[in-house]
Amino acid sequence: MNLQKSLTVFSLVIVLTGSAMLFGPVLAERLAYAEAKGETQAAREALAGMTQAEQLSQLFRQVAKAVRPAVVEVRVSETVTIQSPRDPFRDFFEGLPPGMAPRRQLPRREREFVRRGLGSGVIVDAEKGYVLTNNHVVEDADKVEIVLRSGEKLHAEWIRRDPKTDLAVLKVDAKNLIAAPLGDSSKMEVGDWVLAIGSPAGLEQTVTAGIISAKGRRTHQGDKYEDYLQTDAAINSGNSGGPLVNMRGEVIGVNTAIVTPSGIPQNAGIGLSIPSNLVEHIMSQLIDKGKVTRGHLGISFQEMADGLKVMTVLRDSPAEKAGLKVGDVITAWDGDKLKDGDEFRFRIADEKPGSVHTLTITRKGEKEEQTIEITLGEQPDDLARAFRLEGGTETDESAVAEKLGLELADLMPELARQYGYAQDTTGVVITNVRTRTTAGLGLRAGMLVKKVGDTPVQTVAQFNAAVGQADLGEGVVLYVEGAKGAGMSVLVTGEEKQPDPDEEE
Repeated sequence: MNLQKSLTVFSLVIVLTGSAMLFGPVLAERLAYAEAKGETQAAREALAGMTQAEQLSQLFRQVAKAVRPAVVEVRVSETVTIQSPRDPFRDFFEGLPPGMAPRRQLPRREREFVRRGLGSGVIVDAEKGYVLTNNHVVEDADKVEIVLRSGEKLHAEWIRRDPKTDLAVLKVDAKNLIAAPLGDSSKMEVGDWVLAIGSPAGLEQTVTAGIISAKGRRTHQGDKYEDYLQTDAAINSGNSGGPLVNMRGEVIGVNTAIVTPSGIPQNAGIGLSIPSNLVEHIMSQLIDKGKVTRGHLGISFQEMADGLKVMTVLRDSPAEKAGLKVGDVITAWDGDKLKDGDEFRFRIADEKPGSVHTLTITRKGEKEEQTIEITLGEQPDDLARAFRLEGGTETDESAVAEKLGLELADLMPELARQYGYAQDTTGVVITNVRTRTTAGLGLRAGMLVKKVGDTPVQTVAQFNAAVGQADLGEGVVLYVEGAKGAGMSVLVTGEEKQPDPDEEE
């Protein structure tokens, strides 16, 4: 019995050993196949992901094909006149007794040269020949040339501009144009893919890709109305006026500016584009009326924790007629709480003159809020001048500043916004330099006069009082600062004592 069991076990060992020798290679092969199949499956899954990327590439390609024929170069030229350098010997001999200075000195001559610039644009109406670009591209141009993708050159029949949104519409007369439709910028969300197309550095028809990085961006520079889309699609010098498009090939923005930490005008991944809904609103007015009309309230204000405090009310303005007073705090517009002062400015400007609205305010000494009904007027072309002249910031003693070749005003919030100062900045701002001699001293509109001699000044009245104590014939020292804080002292004399630097003696 034991012998039989031993034979059975021995036989089983022989069978298993033989099976291993017979089927081992097959089993190993199958194991290797399973491993390879797993790697293949992983590869196929990775390939599927790459196919999605390829699909995105195909989408970019089709959008570019659809939009590029509508993108144009905008070439501009401007004739600039400059004067030859002043004769250095003239400065040396000036002031010497008669007979010691040479009788003849080198005259100052003028010469002209042509300054050229380049921007981008996009055709938005092929039948009527309307082209969109930036105001700053064509603002000072004597000649504007539009170059199509085919290389054909066209001349603008007319140009209509809106500096406050940096938009311009050009009209061309040509057949077989291709346009890109305007999309709805309000439907764009942060993270959406976009393409920017233009001529950076003169490299026409350049396409870059990115996403919408943010909405409602503002730079707080000057008195512009800003509500930018922010994108990381590469935008460089020459892209200005070109389109920002969505993945349906619709223009959802007009590229206008870049933000760089270094201040050097090169791409840093922060591009700003005017949203198409604002573009359409401005464009229609420029085409229909030749200008943009905006609502006007007639106040300046300062942002406070509880609302917008009224700082100035212009005479005969809609605000004055409605009973708004200095010191009132505005908390809501048409029942909507206000986010900030920029939103308030934007909403007023966006309304039609003659439209009726409500302001919710709080007034000092009164516990409950009040609602005031206001009929908007039309915003003056030069809003800052309106505040300077109508707001009573110029006094009867303005002739004192005029004798120095200057026009001055108290720095109200609207002027602070225009010249790039913080809203809580106060002082006396130069609004115009009337003579070339004064300009030659380095004085410019937008500078703040901080001192007259050793006397600090905060208002035009204080300036006039301080200057009134000086002998204008001998001159008065003004200490001025720019918006960036750089300061200097200059000696300014009365206008009647100032020889024209170009006058021949």
